[in-house]
Amino acid sequence: MINKIFFSPGHTANKPGAIVEDLNEYQIAYTLTRAIEQHFVSEKRIVFGYNQPLKNKIEWINDRRNRIDLAIELHFNAAYQEKASGTEVWYWSEKGKTFAEIFQKQLLELQGIDRGIKKGVYWRLIKGKKVWFTLAFLRQTIPPAIILEPLFLTHLFEAAAIRSSAFQGRLIKVIEQGLGEILA
Repeated sequence: MINKIFFSPGHTANKPGAIVEDLNEYQIAYTLTRAIEQHFVSEKRIVFGYNQPLKNKIEWINDRRNRIDLAIELHFNAAYQEKASGTEVWYWSEKGKTFAEIFQKQLLELQGIDRGIKKGVYWRLIKGKKVWFTLAFLRQTIPPAIILEPLFLTHLFEAAAIRSSAFQGRLIKVIEQGLGEILA
């Protein structure tokens, strides 16, 4: 049973993540998180966090006095290749994998391409060599953590979708449904 969920936009106002033309990853995630918070205003089992440096956020989540059972960040992907598109949810632990599956199923109701759920380890070619990275938010939190990546800001059609208030409303609704399923 989940007693408390921590939910926040990824990045901060000072380190906003991807910026693609008029799209600012943090600002979009912040706006959507505020709308989700309004839906759950009377739900005391969800705590929302904003504009915290990653280190501070992880320390707060890991503080046992806060009793967090699941941590979630909302992000938006960006890629060098404009054709990269789709929905994915990242996790670290096996318990996190279960929550990632729930959210991936909900996010796919938006009819995006299924990029699947992914363990928080990835690689990039740097000067011709494969260099491995881990996602600190997932790896360093004690409770299970997931990162939602509903779409790519660098994909022409997905960028157009996130600019639409109708699509934003649908995205908010499927995230709320995922949170509701976990809290049920």
